[in-house]
Amino acid sequence: MAQQRDYFFVRDDHTSIAQHARLTADLLAHRFRGGDLYCEFAYEPDIDKLMSVGAAADEARELVLCDVLATLSLNGWTREYNRSVLDMLVAAISNDMRVHALDSPEWSRAAFEERYGRFRGGLKYLQNRASPADDGEGASSRWARKVLERHAEDESAVVVIGGAEHGPVMLQILRNRCGVRMELLYEGEDEMHETAHRKVSTLLREATRSRLLADTDDDDDESKILSIIDSLLKGVRALESA
Repeated sequence: MAQQRDYFFVRDDHTSIAQHARLTADLLAHRFRGGDLYCEFAYEPDIDKLMSVGAAADEARELVLCDVLATLSLNGWTREYNRSVLDMLVAAISNDMRVHALDSPEWSRAAFEERYGRFRGGLKYLQNRASPADDGEGASSRWARKVLERHAEDESAVVVIGGAEHGPVMLQILRNRCGVRMELLYEGEDEMHETAHRKVSTLLREATRSRLLADTDDDDDESKILSIIDSLLKGVRALESA
């Protein structure tokens, strides 16, 4: 598959708005105009609402923006962060970009906990987010496949914004799968790998602590918990050797 498009990854650590501000400034300057923006932090219904307000009256538009901001605020992040997310999405849409959600509610922590219970569901969610495998199940693998769905459609830019732990994995998956080279925006590979390693290591500590706090005598539960922790550990090692 010949590479016809330029691919970029922007780190979003869900606490700082620095990367949002840089990307928003580029979008307002019409960089990546007419391309595709894939984001981790909003679902398709809210994106569709934002896409629909271009022709709306000012009052109607403001109501939609307030509604989307209220939905984003359910994530528990700061209002400043969520406002920055909203401003970035609006800038992308005004830049004639197609905006897509990388994920859907079925892959949320709440969905995992509903299916498997709070403890095991939380661990399975962490495992899914940190998985370095290109198996169509782990978050980075699913996102890479989604990004490539439109690969041959045109030559406009593709920008992906997501957590640091996904950047190095997606770069490797895209390169291994079809020779696509993704560029890191606003930072180098060493910085991205260091940030990603810290994030996955934190997930590993969280999983290990959860196991120690678990009150279970079920050998099957214990085996599954250890399997999840082992998967997270492989994610850390993969980043260490990258």
